Amino acid sequence: MGFSVLLCPGVGPPAKMEEKMNEPKKESVVEAGVFRAILTKYFGPGNTRGSRIKAIAGDGGPSVTLSYASRLSSEENHAAACKALVDKLNWGGRWIGGATKDGYAFVDCGGGRA
Repeated sequence: MGFSVLLCPGVGPPAKMEEKMNEPKKESVVEAGVFRAILTKYFGPGNTRGSRIKAIAGDGGPSVTLSYASRLSSEENHAAACKALVDKLNWGGRWIGGATKDGYAFVDCGGGRA
């Protein structure tokens, strides 16, 4: 099983990793190179509820659940759930997402309020 890193436009690895590691810790998660993440997952209909998409902060924190909008594509439903959580948490930012085996993962590539 491999590990890959999503490099967002305009964001790259530090030029000298050793120097970065020796710098004092920074206040902003964006400046420190740590990006917020949101995971979304589809839940099919049950006996009492229709299909829905749940978005949860990557650290297991707050979440939101939206009803699945049939007029939207799967990708648009996941993006809408991500946006709903971003709005709830007042994070802002520039979010890029992609499919995973369990749903979608979205990463804030900067511009958010840390």
